[in-house]
Amino acid sequence: ENTINAVFTAMGTMENPFINAQIQPSSFSAGNVPVEFASTLRLEDGVFYVDDTQLLMGAQKITDISAFFSIVDFAGQFHARYNADISNAYKVDIPLTLTVESSLSELAKQNPHREQPDFIESLMTLTKGLPEYVSLNAKASLKGNLFEENGDISITFVRVPGVIMVTSDNDLGISGAYYDSGIVDFTLSGKMPLHASINGTVIGNAMDIYITNIQSDISKFTKLLSYPYIKAHGGLVSGELRIGGVFTDPEFNGDVVVQNPVISCPDYVPDLMKSDVMDVVIRNNRLTVHDQVFTVKKGKAILDLEL
Repeated sequence: ENTINAVFTAMGTMENPFINAQIQPSSFSAGNVPVEFASTLRLEDGVFYVDDTQLLMGAQKITDISAFFSIVDFAGQFHARYNADISNAYKVDIPLTLTVESSLSELAKQNPHREQPDFIESLMTLTKGLPEYVSLNAKASLKGNLFEENGDISITFVRVPGVIMVTSDNDLGISGAYYDSGIVDFTLSGKMPLHASINGTVIGNAMDIYITNIQSDISKFTKLLSYPYIKAHGGLVSGELRIGGVFTDPEFNGDVVVQNPVISCPDYVPDLMKSDVMDVVIRNNRLTVHDQVFTVKKGKAILDLEL
């Protein structure tokens, strides 16, 4: 059942309004997943504030949420803590801080005594488009068994006319750009568990993405690559993948080679199964391994798989 309980207060003038909204514990459904939330929101002197906010959604929750954002300067900050239990295998705990700056906030720093536009004037300016320069910096402390290394990361998104550029610090290994034309050009390297080149286009809800130069170690994803009848334990992955279609119904195609794969099929073979190389074919969202020979403790085993 969708239930929202809130108390609103509004006063002041159109040029300088004061609005306060206290949202009591409420709930709604998002994709058949129950969502519970509560929050306090405030608009005062052209600045939006968020306090005392939490969001619970299944095995995920976002707590300790607070934020402020200045309409006049197009700048602000957001704090939160994200916790999740992914597939009952990986636990995540991420304190997060987002900082937004822009050419308007830089102008305010350089000329702090300039005449400030009122609330309506600021809104009208934003309806004409974003400031010429906007940056979003995300800083997080990674905690939990999903990450190979716990520690601090920093990712920065910079929007200038025509392009959004992405960089990361501390050898995290995320860099690239998304252009207004829809072109995507990214690289995953460094500490990322998956290394790859990502190129293609994303226009509206449609995408045509090529992931090439894939390099990864299956041992970093063993808990995610476990099914009732087959489990992956190790192996070095290389290959390429194409993702097409639309976000709500993507289509996967690709060819992957696994060097020194180690798997188990406990319902059929009690021992670990090992091979020198394994070819994996992905066509129209179907993953197949055809007549792959593995060595087991007492001889050979043949795997013919389709997922």
